[in-house]
Amino acid sequence: MKSKRLLSITLLGIFMALIVGILQADDGQMFRRNISKTPEQETERANLAHMTFYVPAQTSDGEITAVEYYDAAGSLVDLREFAKPLVAVYIDGILETAVTSAEFPFAILSGAGYGAHDAHAAFSLDDGATWKRTNLSNSAALSSFVLANGQPYPGDAHNMTFAV
Repeated sequence: MKSKRLLSITLLGIFMALIVGILQADDGQMFRRNISKTPEQETERANLAHMTFYVPAQTSDGEITAVEYYDAAGSLVDLREFAKPLVAVYIDGILETAVTSAEFPFAILSGAGYGAHDAHAAFSLDDGATWKRTNLSNSAALSSFVLANGQPYPGDAHNMTFAV
């Protein structure tokens, strides 16, 4: 009976310590970035990965820098001169006005595979503060065939495979 009571008290103590630890945890402010820098265009199939090694922190133009980390109150917590490289890929489309017709009354307003899209990649060496972007496909301005109405059908990068 004594061992059950001791076990109950021990488990209750561990549980309370976990609850207090969770309530006091501070992961800092949410860090959001618009990697594509094209808010007026639709961005599809975005993927983000980090490499498993550290490199000297530098901005997208190559300037050596230090990465500052702040807590939720805005106090500087850490200053690092190294970071894990981040790699992002996404498909960016050119925003077009949707046209409806009698046979298809519902317009398709978004979605990869409809309209002109390019495959892009971006990388960051300073934990996402700055990004170096490049167009991998350059296919949106190209056309491989002409529609029956005489309009060239735009190029489209509708799927990407991504591995780091």
